[in-house]
Amino acid sequence: MSDEKLLNDDMPMIPRYRVLSRVSIMAEKLDYNHEMMNVPEMWKSTKGEGVKVVVLDTGVPDHLDLQVQGGHSFIPGYEADENGHGTHVGGIIAAIANNGMGVAGIAPDCEDSYGAVLNGSGSGNIQAIIDGIRWAVDDVGAHVINMSLGIDAGVPIVPELEQACDYAREQGCLVVCAAGNENWRVGQPAVFDSTVAVAAVDNAKERANFSNYGPEVMFSAGGVDVYSTYLNNAYVKLSGTSMSSPALAGIAALIIADDLKDGKTLSPDEVIEKLKKISFDVGDDGFDELYGHGIPVFVSPENPENPENPENPENPENPENPENPEEPENPEEPEEPQSPCRIGLPMAKAFLDAAVKGLDQNKSAEDSVSDGIRAAQKFAGRIDRQGRGTRDG
Repeated sequence: MSDEKLLNDDMPMIPRYRVLSRVSIMAEKLDYNHEMMNVPEMWKSTKGEGVKVVVLDTGVPDHLDLQVQGGHSFIPGYEADENGHGTHVGGIIAAIANNGMGVAGIAPDCEDSYGAVLNGSGSGNIQAIIDGIRWAVDDVGAHVINMSLGIDAGVPIVPELEQACDYAREQGCLVVCAAGNENWRVGQPAVFDSTVAVAAVDNAKERANFSNYGPEVMFSAGGVDVYSTYLNNAYVKLSGTSMSSPALAGIAALIIADDLKDGKTLSPDEVIEKLKKISFDVGDDGFDELYGHGIPVFVSPENPENPENPENPENPENPENPENPEEPENPEEPEEPQSPCRIGLPMAKAFLDAAVKGLDQNKSAEDSVSDGIRAAQKFAGRIDRQGRGTRDG
């Protein structure tokens, strides 16, 4: 059992962050996570209806682009978000879609509630987080909890916090956590077996240089320059695994909602397996400690299977030529090999993008060129493995 001081003393739980861009209002836009993970494809089926998502963060948002379903404070005398971090996280998950303003969340029709477990400076105590988890499970009945917060990896494991996360998992709640921004080991609560740790990538699917790593990292999502809701009805860009975690939580909410339509409630293990199946591998082949299983990407559904005539369900009488049943179709000519130009230009672009990015980060010309060469080699390797192309474009 942990001592009372560790449980009840306030400590910083979110890193200091800098607002990169702020606007008071803008026409509605989808952030790059929507495109990268092909969210609009899943929206054809669901936008998160019926799924309860709880955000444990810096307070309850007050924003025109959020329809907050409920909130509770675990900090005496503090409830409304005065920091902005929790409002930004909430918008990534649940900002209203199709209202002509601001941003759209990944699961905009989910039922979002907020627990104030951190104060206006982003600090809080472990006991408040424990209480928030149990409230989310017992009182809200959450399907998903998002915690874009964490304790430094050097702090000893807090059994009570791990037990609270275990309890949520046992009760059927998926607990999604930020991996952390120290470019170091994963800390609590993301380090626990009962939680899902999320690393950050940029809009080119490259690892964010601040993102924590380790065997605990399970998935990755966009966490660099992410637009979302903020204080005073504004919208800002922020970076951190605090942003990639709610993106993954939103994806999980869509997966859960899709099965809820059929009367089935997925267990956390089932949600994770579905996430693994749709994850696009980045980094080293297979699971790795930087990206986990990769970035979940919704795919377009295949044509329904037709056991009588799977090759041509439209015309079982003449599967070879559905347009003209009297005439057989000419045999297909073999595809031409992909033009070297179609491969060479994207490879050159990969080189230039990486080299320019290096220069923008004040790297030397030599190091920037090396980055470009590695990016081009990585692109070429994917062409070799996948034949005619790659989902990276």
